[in-house]
Amino acid sequence: MSARNQIIQLAPGGVAPVLSYNVPEPTSYSGRNFIDLALPDNYFRDDIPYEPNVPTQEETLARLKAIQASVRSTLARDGMVAATATHSSLVLPGGERVSAELARLDPAEVQAMREAGRELVIYRGMSGTLMHRWAAPVKYAPAARDPRILVGGGGGSGGTGATANMIVYSPANGASFSGPHTGATVTVTGRASTSSLGATVGASVGIVGVGMEYVGTGNQVLEWSKTLTIRTSGQVTIRADAQDSLGSTRTVDVVVNVTLAAPPDGTAPVVSFDSPAAGSVVTGTPAGATVQAILSASDAVGVQSVRVARQGDATWKQATRDAGTGRWGCSLTLPLGASTLNAEAFDAAGNRGTAQVALTVQTPDTTAPTVAITSPSAGAQVVGPFEGVDVWVTGTAADDRGVRRVYLKVDGEPTEVDAVPRAAGDWSQWSGTVRMTRPDTRVITAYCVDAAGNTGDASVGIEVVLVPEMVSRLNRIILVESYRLSSYLGNYGAGRTLKTFSLLPGEKTKLSIKTFTKTEIDAKQASSILDSYSDESSVDFETATGKEQANKANYDESSKYSVEGEAKASWGWGSAGVKAGTSGGTNRAREEFVKNISNATQKHVSKASARRDVQINTSYEVKETSGEETAVEREIENVNVSRTLNFVFRQMNQEFITLLHLVDVRLGFFKVVDVEGQTEPRYVYREFTLPEVRTLLEDTIVPEWRDAVRDAVVHQLTHIFDYREECRSFAEWRDIPGEGQDSRYLRVRRDLVSTYLDGATGTEIDVPGIILAANKYVLRTEGILAEAVLGQGEALDEYSHGLQDQAVEAKRLANSAARQQLRRNRLAMQIVAAKDEEAAQLFAQLFPAFPPAAEEDASPAPVPPGQG
Repeated sequence: MSARNQIIQLAPGGVAPVLSYNVPEPTSYSGRNFIDLALPDNYFRDDIPYEPNVPTQEETLARLKAIQASVRSTLARDGMVAATATHSSLVLPGGERVSAELARLDPAEVQAMREAGRELVIYRGMSGTLMHRWAAPVKYAPAARDPRILVGGGGGSGGTGATANMIVYSPANGASFSGPHTGATVTVTGRASTSSLGATVGASVGIVGVGMEYVGTGNQVLEWSKTLTIRTSGQVTIRADAQDSLGSTRTVDVVVNVTLAAPPDGTAPVVSFDSPAAGSVVTGTPAGATVQAILSASDAVGVQSVRVARQGDATWKQATRDAGTGRWGCSLTLPLGASTLNAEAFDAAGNRGTAQVALTVQTPDTTAPTVAITSPSAGAQVVGPFEGVDVWVTGTAADDRGVRRVYLKVDGEPTEVDAVPRAAGDWSQWSGTVRMTRPDTRVITAYCVDAAGNTGDASVGIEVVLVPEMVSRLNRIILVESYRLSSYLGNYGAGRTLKTFSLLPGEKTKLSIKTFTKTEIDAKQASSILDSYSDESSVDFETATGKEQANKANYDESSKYSVEGEAKASWGWGSAGVKAGTSGGTNRAREEFVKNISNATQKHVSKASARRDVQINTSYEVKETSGEETAVEREIENVNVSRTLNFVFRQMNQEFITLLHLVDVRLGFFKVVDVEGQTEPRYVYREFTLPEVRTLLEDTIVPEWRDAVRDAVVHQLTHIFDYREECRSFAEWRDIPGEGQDSRYLRVRRDLVSTYLDGATGTEIDVPGIILAANKYVLRTEGILAEAVLGQGEALDEYSHGLQDQAVEAKRLANSAARQQLRRNRLAMQIVAAKDEEAAQLFAQLFPAFPPAAEEDASPAPVPPGQG
C-alpha cells in the first residue's frame, strides 16, 4: 500500500472529507424448520445401509454425567464449590458453554422422567449453549403403501403439654347485639397467657368466615381489647386465638346473636325488553307497523308500574301485567325506518329503572343476500393429524337490509357451524372453523341469512390429507430449512410518560434515574432476542416457540434430529403431502411455521418490554432499599423568580425491523431401526446438502421412484412464496462444462439476496436468502427524554413586581456609574500621557475625588480623540 493510501488527504482549503456509513447492524439468531414430505413406505428401500446414530437415553445420560464431571472440574479449578442460581451458563475448557440448569440436573430426575414417559434431549440452543428439554416418546408404525406416484398422508392445638391459654371476658356466649344495616359494633376483651417461663404470648381475634386480626404480644400475659364490626344478621361466631413462642395454641369461640336494621330501598327496579329483540327488523306496510312490546320487570319490594314510549314521542303508554306470565306488555304503532323504544319501571319507593331497544320497520324483503368464501381457495390442500384438522374459513357477506347470520356446512351434512362477524353487526368479513375428520375432497358451503329470512350460499372444494400424529412413520425424507431471525434498528422516539413534576420559583431538588439494568436479575428478565445475545432471552423465545406448535409430539421428536451427536435449536415441524408439479403442501407448512414464529416473537417481545421499567425519583420520594443498584443522580434548580418550571420525563422506544429469512436447505433422512423386540427404538438421522441429493436417493429410494422424488423435491425448492406473495426459486441446477449429464448437480443459489424496503424511513435492508416474514416490534429502552416547560402564570403581585423593578433599576444605575468611571480613568491616562498640566488642573477641579493613577494600567494604549 502506498503512502498516499495510508492517510486521508485534505481537500482543497484544508477541509477534511466526511466519511458516512449507513450499514445496519443486526441481531441475528438461527433455527431450523423441519417439513416431512410424507412419502409412502413403498418408496423406500428395504436394505438402507445406515447404522443407528441418534443417542439412546442411556447414551444421553452418559453424556450428561460427562458434562457434569467437566463442570465440577472447572468449578474446582476456579476455586468455586458449586454453580449458583445467578449463573445462567458456565464456560468449560475449550469454550463450551453449559446452561446452569443442565449442570445441576440430577440423573435420578432423568430416570423418574423416563418412568413418567418423558425423554431427556440435550441440544445446542440459539445462543450456542448446551441445554436440555423433555420430549414425549413417539410410537412408530409403517406408513400406508400407495401405488400412486407421490400421494401421501401429510379448637385448641399443640397436643399434650400445651401451655398457651385464652379467656374471653366479653361478650358472653349467646349475647345479643343490634345495629343499623351497615353493621353492629361489638367490643371483645380477653386475656392471653402462657405457662412457660421466658416465653411470649400473642393474640388474634376475628369473625369466623371473615378473617382474624392480630391484637398484640405480651410477656407471658396479655390483656387485650378489640372492637369488631359485624355486618351480617343471625348467629355469628367470634374467635380468639392465643399462641406462645413455643408453638402452643389455644382457641376460644363465642357465639352471639346479631340483628341488623333493614337497609332503605334505594335499588331501582330491573326492566328489560323480551320483545322486540335489539336490532330486530319488523316487516310492515308503507303506513308502518304495530309492534307488541313485552317486558320483564323485577324489584325486591315489588314493581308498581311499567310504561313504554317511542323515543321522540311525549306520550307514554302504560303497560299491563299478565297474571299468568308475570310479564308486562303494550302495543305501539311505529313508522317505517329506525325507532328506539324506551321503557320505565317504578317500585313502591319511587325508584325508576330504565331499558331501551332499537329496531327497524321496513317493507317486505324478498332479495337474497350475497356471500362468498375467500379462504381456503378452491382446490387447496389441507394437512392435519389423523384424528382431524380444523379448517379456518373466511369470507364476505352483504345485504341491503342487513345480514342476520352466516353458517357453514361440510358436504351438505346437517351439522351447522356459526361464523363470527368482524364486529357486531358487520358481516363484510366473517370467519369460522369447521372440523374435518375424513380425508378426500370435501366441499365447504357458507349460507347467509338476512333479516327477512332470505338465504344465499357459496361453496368451495378442498383436498384434506390426514396424517397420524402420535404414530410416526419408520422412514422419512425431510426438508431441513435453516432460518435466521435478524433484527435491525428502525425508528427511535419518545414513548410513555414516566413522571411529571414541578419546581416552584427558587426551589431545588435531586433527581435520580434508575433503569431496568440496575441488577443482573432485572437485566436478564428484560433481555430480548431483538437487541441482545443472552441465554435468558433465547430460552424464553424457544419456550414461546414450543407453545405455538400444534403438533407437540413431532415437534418434540425433532429435538432428536442430531448430526454427529449434536442436536440444534428446533423452531418448527410440519408435514406436507406432495405431488409432482405442486408445492402447495410445503408452502402451507411454511406459512404455519411463519405464523408460529411471528406469534412467539410478539409474545416474547411484549414480555421483555413490560419488564423494562425506568424509575424517575425526586429527592423527597426516594426510599432506602437494601442491595446495590446503578443510578444517575442530578440536582436541578428553578432559577426563575416568578414562573413555575414543569418537567415531563418520557421513556424512549426503539422500533425493530425483524426479518425471518430462509438461508439454507438440506435434506434429512430419518429411520427407525429394529423396532420389533427392542425395549427402546434406535434411530438413524442423516443430513445431506443439495449437491448430495443423488446420493440420498440412491441410498434410500427404490429405483422406480427416484426421479419422481427428485423432481418433487426440486419443485418444492423452486416455488417458494416470500412475504410479498412472490414466487421465488431457492435452488438451481448447475452444469460442469464438458463432463456430461452426470456432472449436473443441485445447489442453493449463490446470488440469492432479498431486499426489504422500510416505507417509514426509506431504509433498504439486504439479507441472504428469501424473506418469509417482515414484522416491526417496539421495545422500551433505558433512554429518557426530559422536557422542561416554563409555566405561563405569574407568581408575583403588584407590590412584588415593584420591588423587582426597583432592583433592576438599581443594577442599571450601578452599571452606568461604572461606565462613567471607566471613561474618567481613560481621560486621566490620556492627560498623563500628554503631560498637559493645564488639563490636569482642570481635571482635578472637575473630579476632586478621582482615584490615584497608580490603580490603573501604567501603560495604557492611547485612546483616539472622540472615543472613550
